[in-house]
Amino acid sequence: MLRMRNRNDVYAGLFLIGVAIVFIWQGWGLYVGTLDEMGPGYFPNLLSVLQILLGSAVFAGGFSKAGELPEAFRPRPLILVLASIGFFCLTIEHLGLFLSLFGVVMIAGLAQQRAQHVHNVILAIALAFFSALIFVKGLSLQMTIWPAGLLQP
Repeated sequence: MLRMRNRNDVYAGLFLIGVAIVFIWQGWGLYVGTLDEMGPGYFPNLLSVLQILLGSAVFAGGFSKAGELPEAFRPRPLILVLASIGFFCLTIEHLGLFLSLFGVVMIAGLAQQRAQHVHNVILAIALAFFSALIFVKGLSLQMTIWPAGLLQP
């Protein structure tokens, strides 16, 4: 009988396999097509099968190598990361890309045990700057960078 030596890998593998099965189930009615004429379900199904293979490898690794015990569940990081996503959804249109992303990084940064606010501020500014550069300048997406009346005299 196989003995589970790394619970983290076993649970992660099961999670990956489960998510992939849900995606295959959701896209079951999509036409897959062939390699020459790919349908809308080809790529999602391909990625799901690859994820099942990856999840199986991670799952099998949980029986072959020893690992650490799973940590105790702490709700604070989960709540703060989800709150940062909610903050972005609620503020992107009103505050603009820069301030919304700044808020996301600062809220999610509070999820750390020992939050280093200086590093979070630097990361937030860099992320907001490069996101504006990539999405607004590079891809020409129509989004506001700053709130409407903030930079006008």
